[in-house]
This record gives sequence, C-alpha cells and structure tokens, in this order.
Amino acid sequence: MGKTTYEESIKVAKLIGQTVKIVDPNTLHLDLDTPEQLTLFQSSIQEFIDVGLIMNYIIFNSKSGGCHYHVLCKLQTGLTIPERIALQSILGSDSRTEKHRLLKYLAGDERPVIYFK
Repeated sequence: MGKTTYEESIKVAKLIGQTVKIVDPNTLHLDLDTPEQLTLFQSSIQEFIDVGLIMNYIIFNSKSGGCHYHVLCKLQTGLTIPERIALQSILGSDSRTEKHRLLKYLAGDERPVIYFK
C-alpha cells in the first residue's frame, strides 16, 4: 500500500468497480478499523469542534464491513498534508494507514490521502 501511486490506485479502483476520492485540504479522512479506534474518535472529536477547527463530520461503514468505518471531517480552514495526517492520527485513524500516507507524502506523492468509494 505504501508504494502505490495515485495512478495505480485509479487502475485498482476501476478493476473492483469503485472510484478514487481525493481528500481536499479542508477535509480529514479517518480509517477506523477497531472498536477502540472508534471509541478514541468519539471521545476526542468534540474538543476539535469546540475550538472551531472541525465544523462537522460523517461516519460511514467501510466496504470491508464489520467494525470498519470511515469518517470524513469538514474543517473550518485548510491544513497542510502533514497537519491532516497528524490530526487523523490523533483522532484514532488506523496507524498503519497514516504511516503509509506519511511515507507516500515524504516520497513526493501530492495526493497521499485518498479513499475508494
């Protein structure tokens, strides 16, 4: 996953009947894969809403099912890619996902925060 380019992701998405969604600077995308990650998100999100950084969010089931969720958080203002990766980690997003996103960013990928839909 860490070495997959954006172009390769588009090809994979087409093969499985999905599309690649790019997350803009005003949006966080969290990947919650365990009940503990969901609990961490739910216990942390309000602080960021209270200070006005996050305006709203939506939680939806991941295509993989089970206790796998994706969360999109709309930000009041845009953040840099490293700031978004850090905040996604703080809010409970899967550490492997965020590690791969950071490695892709450090390798020069300008769109490391994407998801399939």
